[in-house]
Amino acid sequence: MPLNYARGERFDHDPALKFGAVPRLEAATTIASTRPELKPFVKVELVRESNKVRAILRDARRELSRQAGPFGAD
Repeated sequence: MPLNYARGERFDHDPALKFGAVPRLEAATTIASTRPELKPFVKVELVRESNKVRAILRDARRELSRQAGPFGAD
């Protein structure tokens, strides 16, 4: 699950740079210093990326449950 090592979509090329813990949400670390007229756009980006993170986590949970089979606990 490309949550903590990729910033882009599945087939996007990420530069060989060091990322934070959740690259998709890095904009949250700079929003305070963002120009006021750009903040609404950054907020929309963060909502979209946050939704992607939630979807990745949901898929990971589903896969873990599937892999656990009858021995998994909910």
